[in-house]
Amino acid sequence: MAITRYDFEAGSDGVSVSAGGDITAISGSPPTYDSVAAFHSSDIGIKSIGTQWAEWMAPDNDWSGSVYMESNVNPGTGSQRAIVFRTSTSTIAGAIRFHSSGAIGIVNSANVLVLGASTQTWDTDDQFRFDWQVNTIAPDVEISLRIFKNSNIDGTTPDDTIVRTLAATNVERFRVGGFDSGSWTVRFDDLAVSDVLEWIGPYSGPAPLPTPVVTVIDENLPTTPGGSNGSIIVTWPAVSGAGHYEAEIANGHDSTGGWVTDDLTATSPHTFSGLESGLYTVAITAVP
Repeated sequence: MAITRYDFEAGSDGVSVSAGGDITAISGSPPTYDSVAAFHSSDIGIKSIGTQWAEWMAPDNDWSGSVYMESNVNPGTGSQRAIVFRTSTSTIAGAIRFHSSGAIGIVNSANVLVLGASTQTWDTDDQFRFDWQVNTIAPDVEISLRIFKNSNIDGTTPDDTIVRTLAATNVERFRVGGFDSGSWTVRFDDLAVSDVLEWIGPYSGPAPLPTPVVTVIDENLPTTPGGSNGSIIVTWPAVSGAGHYEAEIANGHDSTGGWVTDDLTATSPHTFSGLESGLYTVAITAVP
């Protein structure tokens, strides 16, 4: 089991999304990275207007996904597909569709609603989390969709669950964005996929990294009474997943004197300098 998350933080506000890395294709008029789209937990999401989308490869024949979504514009007459499932030949297998009437449902390759809509409806500015599973049951594909709405977008009990069977071979890629004509604006945040059938659940940000074990390797007292040229040198082991380390120091043996940031991009070994004689507590924090 492996969950891959895309919080879009690598993008800059207003810049077009481009293909590369895990994004295998984009529409001719691409979606953009957008700070307003970061309505859930991050600083940047992606925004699509009209027929703008980005595509990812599915991690396996049987796989799962999750994404947060909101729209501040009704699609007007007709409907808009927001998450599209595609086969290895890039043929549409089905999609999650939003109708101007407020209906949410799964449609087939012909954009026809399969077995009725969800009990959940949508309106302008509603927020959703969609969790889905794609289960290949030859010769068809079964899509199971859980819907979490507004105050429940980080919940564990869905507001509705629908299961639909699509006449398609393996679903090997998916697209998020807008796929039908019109000026419908839709925003996405915190996308995740898994290579097994599971309910991924709410996204709460990256898991905290462990704090490195700090070793004091040298202490130098001030050379004159009352002076402030003392120092402490500390070292620590590398932490997997750390992008950088933050070094802090506090007066006293239990940090009750309050933490003071010494270096936001510390490397091992690190020297705390300019110290008066006394007791100190130091801390090194691993940051993704």
